[in-house]
Amino acid sequence: MPDLTELRALARAHVQLQDIVAETVDLSPQRSNLRGCCPFHPDTAAGLYVGANGHFHCFSCGSEGDVVDWTMRLYMIDEAGAIERLLPPAFGGGEGQPA
Repeated sequence: MPDLTELRALARAHVQLQDIVAETVDLSPQRSNLRGCCPFHPDTAAGLYVGANGHFHCFSCGSEGDVVDWTMRLYMIDEAGAIERLLPPAFGGGEGQPA
């Protein structure tokens, strides 16, 4: 069984952050990024940026990270729970959700 570091790398390689964020945030193009209102605080300035590099950053509250960090924060779960939610069983995750 792969360890959490290996499973996190699999999640980052196989799950598009933009797709996961777009499930809960209305995103609009902003140069090479996508921009929207951060769900982690009251945001009216659309301070959340999602990059094509697989990382997000909110310039209002400072939240940042990858697809696993996003899932951990959004669902208030630990790293193992986030990976299980993101990856299908074939990759060592749980039930997974469509990527």
